[in-house]
Amino acid sequence: ACVAWRQSTFCRWDGPREEAADEPCNATISTGRSGYCHCRRHRHVARFDCGHPPLRCDQACAVLEDAPTVRALAYSALMAFDDRA
Repeated sequence: ACVAWRQSTFCRWDGPREEAADEPCNATISTGRSGYCHCRRHRHVARFDCGHPPLRCDQACAVLEDAPTVRALAYSALMAFDDRA
């Protein structure tokens, strides 16, 4: 289950946290934002630099809820490169 979107700065998922810009799980996160989806079973599940397709953390967490860690990492990589090819 999703906890929240965790916003970061400098268009990097691992940039300094920007807590005032965190979002609830059902918010659509636009392409110009960076951060990660915080899910209960995994601390940072879907990690996004700026330029990702619009996303919702509730959907990302639902896909990964019962998946092993390697699947979570693969999902993050696929989402990050989905529209860049």
